[in-house]
Amino acid sequence: MSTSPPRPTDLQPRAAGTLLFVAVLLVAANLRMTITGVGPLLDEIGSDEGISPAMLGLLGALPLIAWGCVSPFSHWLSARFGMTNTVSWSLVAFAAGTVWRSLPGTQANLWLGTVLIGIGIAVANVLMPAVIKRDFPGRVPLLMGLYTALLGGMAAVGAGVAVPISQLPLASGEPAGWRVALVAMGAPIPIALVVWIIANRRRTTLMAAAAQHSQAPAAATAPSTGVARRIWRDPVAWQVSLYMGAQSTIFYTLASWYAPYEIANGVSAA
Repeated sequence: MSTSPPRPTDLQPRAAGTLLFVAVLLVAANLRMTITGVGPLLDEIGSDEGISPAMLGLLGALPLIAWGCVSPFSHWLSARFGMTNTVSWSLVAFAAGTVWRSLPGTQANLWLGTVLIGIGIAVANVLMPAVIKRDFPGRVPLLMGLYTALLGGMAAVGAGVAVPISQLPLASGEPAGWRVALVAMGAPIPIALVVWIIANRRRTTLMAAAAQHSQAPAAATAPSTGVARRIWRDPVAWQVSLYMGAQSTIFYTLASWYAPYEIANGVSAA
C-alpha cells in the first residue's frame, strides 16, 4: 500500500517555529543594552568630548525623544512595507546607529548615531509585541513574559559590563575606552538580524505551502480606522499611557544617572 507524500505544510513546521522563537528572543535581548550602557560611561564621554552635564542629559534622553516621535508611525510603516521587513530594517538602522555613534571625529557622530539608534529601537519596540501575537497566538503570555524579562535583564547586563569593557587593555596598552564599549553593546545585533531574516524566510515558505494546499483562500482583512480613532478617546488607553510613561521616566532616569551619582560618591566605576 502506497503512502501519500507529506504535504509541504507538514515539513519542519516545528523547527521553523523554534527558530522564529529564538529570533524574537534575540531581538529582545538587543533592544536595551545600547541604551543602558551609556549611563555608566557618561563621565568618560563628557570629559572626552567636552560635553556639559546638561548636554549629557540630553544625550541620554535622545533615544526616548526618538521613540516618542517615531513610534506613532511604526504601524503605518508596517502596513506599507510589511511587519517582517519593517522590523528587519529597524535592526539595520539600530546596528548602523550603534557603529556611527562610536566613530571618532566630529561630535555629530555621537549625536546622530544616538538618534538613529532611537529610531531603530522605536520601530522594533512597537512591532515586536505584534509579531508575537501574529506568530505565536497560543503562547502570547509565555512569549511576552520572556520578551519583557529579556528587555530588563539585558538592560542590567549592558549597564554592568560597559565600564569593564571600556577598561580592557588594547594591544597598545591603552584602555579600550567608551567607543569600543558602546560598539560592544551592539555586537549581538547582526546575529539577531541574520536569525530573524532566516526564520522569517522559513515562515514565509511554510505559509506559501499552506496557502497552496488550503481549500479556502484566506480572506483579506482591512484595518479598522474606527478603532484607531476611538483609541485617542479611550480613558483606559490614556491611563495606561500615563502609567507606562511614568515608569519609563523612572527607569531611564536611573539608568542614565544612577551610575554617575554613585561614582561621584566614591564608588568604583567598575
